[in-house]
Amino acid sequence: VGPSASSTGTITAALDGDTRSITLNVAGLALTGVIINPTKVIGGSAVACFGKAVLSSPAPAGGVTVTLSSLIPGAASVPATVVIGTGKTSENFVITHKKVTSVQDVKIKATYNGVTQSSVLRVQPPQPTKVQITPSTFVGGSAGTVTCTVTVSIPAPAGFSVKLASSDAALPVPSTLAFAEGATTASFSITDTPVTFQKSVAIKATSGVLEQRGYCTMQPPSPVNITFSSNPVKGGSATAVTGTVTLDVPAPTGGAKVMLSSSLTSAVTVPSAITIPAGSTSGTFTVTHKAVTSQKIVTITATYLKRLSRTITINP
Repeated sequence: VGPSASSTGTITAALDGDTRSITLNVAGLALTGVIINPTKVIGGSAVACFGKAVLSSPAPAGGVTVTLSSLIPGAASVPATVVIGTGKTSENFVITHKKVTSVQDVKIKATYNGVTQSSVLRVQPPQPTKVQITPSTFVGGSAGTVTCTVTVSIPAPAGFSVKLASSDAALPVPSTLAFAEGATTASFSITDTPVTFQKSVAIKATSGVLEQRGYCTMQPPSPVNITFSSNPVKGGSATAVTGTVTLDVPAPTGGAKVMLSSSLTSAVTVPSAITIPAGSTSGTFTVTHKAVTSQKIVTITATYLKRLSRTITINP
């Protein structure tokens, strides 16, 4: 077994009155490293974490004692010492990791015979495992409640929160979401806004360097009713007829351009389109009716991404 510290020795040889010497430097037993496995862990999870102190050569009789320490014991702690037994070159020790609210890079140090080696264990906060938006498909700006629920991998420590972000301004979210201590889920309500076309929107939850996304589909407004101020009406008479198109939610920014058409323009004509102002749920148009020789049932169609039809009766 080699010496526990570096030493110097001289070897001398003599022959026929000629003496020669050589000086040897003999390296002593030294601590060569600390190995951590795994190097990343969710603090406080069930994943076991170990360190290993490694020597340059087998330990002498009686073994050697290596001193251990953690620079952030609140995130990861180690025993005060580990003994490397006789003839062994390494020994494992347990690293106890704990729940954290942010990423902690913990330096684990081992010292023997004046030599210190270290390695870093990254202790991470609870990981988002699921982001669920309910309902997953809805009309933007509707009166219904949109709820987002974030699930994390282990019960949350006190003061824990995740960062939130939305891929579209039509679905705004708070910057953070706090979890109650011991909870694995937290939810919040979203006040969405109208959109002009169908959108797939993602909400991202981030904890440390770990993230998870949930997706939903936002639908634009749709016509839900067409009404007429007079129906039936005598064709070509002085009776003025106004049509009204109603949307299911208020029109988005820029308004909603609704296309109109008549199935029988010889009896009824309508403008080709009307624009329902932003924030309004309805718009009106003039129905021009003409004299007919027999009763006509005319279909008026309103189209704004989806199509809706209603009939008006024109009497002779």
